[in-house]
Formats: sequence, C-alpha cells, structure tokens
Amino acid sequence: MNYCKKILLISVLFVSPCLCGGSLLRKILPLAPRAFAVRSMSSVDWEALGRLVDKEYSGELAGPVYQKWAQKFYGVVGLPEEYRFDVKKIRKGSPIDGGVVYSQGGFVLINEDRDCELPYGTRRTSMAHEVIHAEQLDRESGMFGNVLDHERFGHVEQEATLRSAEICDCLWCSMNASSFMPYSHEDSRPDYEVAGYPAREEFDVIIKDQKERGALCGVHSVLVASGIETDEDAAKFEEKLVDLVVAGRIEP
Repeated sequence: MNYCKKILLISVLFVSPCLCGGSLLRKILPLAPRAFAVRSMSSVDWEALGRLVDKEYSGELAGPVYQKWAQKFYGVVGLPEEYRFDVKKIRKGSPIDGGVVYSQGGFVLINEDRDCELPYGTRRTSMAHEVIHAEQLDRESGMFGNVLDHERFGHVEQEATLRSAEICDCLWCSMNASSFMPYSHEDSRPDYEVAGYPAREEFDVIIKDQKERGALCGVHSVLVASGIETDEDAAKFEEKLVDLVVAGRIEP
C-alpha cells in the first residue's frame, strides 16, 4: 500500500429535520460527500480533517450550551478524549447552510439560528444523536460508521435516534424527539424508513420507562416544578434556563 496521503470520501452522518414557525417542516438536505486527507487507508489524519471541515463548513465555535451538551454526552457514551471535538457553527453560505445539525467525519456542526426555533428537548436530543454518530464512526477509515448494538438496532439512524432519547433520560425530551419523527406505523414515510429512522411508536418503551421513573433533565425539572407543561409555555423561559445551564447551575 502506498502510505502517501490519500483521499477518502466522508459521508454525511445525519441531517436533522427542521421546525419552521408553528408547524413541522421535515426534510433531509443531501450533502455531497467531501474529500478528506488521510495518512493511509487505515489511519485518518484528524488534524487535516478538522482543518478541512473548518474550511468548508465552519471554523467558529458554537455557543456554550452546545459545548455543554456535547461534553456531557461524550462522557455518557465514553468517547475517547481525543475524539471529543468542539461543536462548530455552520458558516452562512456553506454547502450545508440550509440544514440544522450535522455530524461530518465525527465533527458536530450546528446552525444556531434554525436550532433555536426548536423545543429544548428536540435540540438536546439532536445533539445527543450527533454524538452517537461520532461514537459510531469507524476510526480506522474515517468512514460513516457502524451499528454498535446489533441485538437492538438494525440501522445507524435507528440506533442514534433511540439511544439519544435513552441517554438524555428525560421524559419531556423523549416526547419532543418522538413527536419530531416524520412518520408512524399508520402514516408511512418510505424515504425515512429506508434511511433507517424509527417510527414514533418505537419511542414508546423509552417514554414508558422514563414516565414511571419520573425522569427529567435539569431544565424540564425546573419547568415542571413551576407548573409549566407545554412547549409553548416553556419557550417563554427557555432562554433564561439555558443561561443557567451554561453557568453550571442546571445540569445540561
């Protein structure tokens, strides 16, 4: 094998659906694979990869709440320190500017303007989803990864979506994530089914368990304790609560 630098194509791991106004606008925005430099076919040059991601898509750090969420979930899944990359903003005008959140070669990229339109639980589970994609990534080749738990999941998107609800361990977050899925068993969406995304009913076991345990994240615990039970009412207070998450006064 020639151990000069080679080019690998890194596939997009995930494109989150979008929420626009009061209605759900769900779409997958395809992104052409990008070429990244590697030292060999089995050893990715992660510094070169990071520089290319910065050049093509980002470069600027995302807000502190995204770093808080990512570091929390990196720790939950046990991702090695050397792969715990900072979350970056999607640069306006980049090839992926139309989407919300992506995982590209293990790097998580966020469109903050679009993401802030989403309910807190959707934002939080989406970040966990991308962290799981980073965990799934084949580190030897840098290529889009593998299902980690073959006994429970048949596709990387199914695993990332459902495990993100599990590791967020919050009833409200899981209900947000479930309602954000574009189809149910009664309302089929072949495009999402083929892509591996789970139906809304696949969250039922997770939601049942979290409901029985009263599992809530820090922000939703405060909201419920204050008598707030809907996303519409919660939206009035989320910005201040996010500030408390950033300040370390509420768990991310």
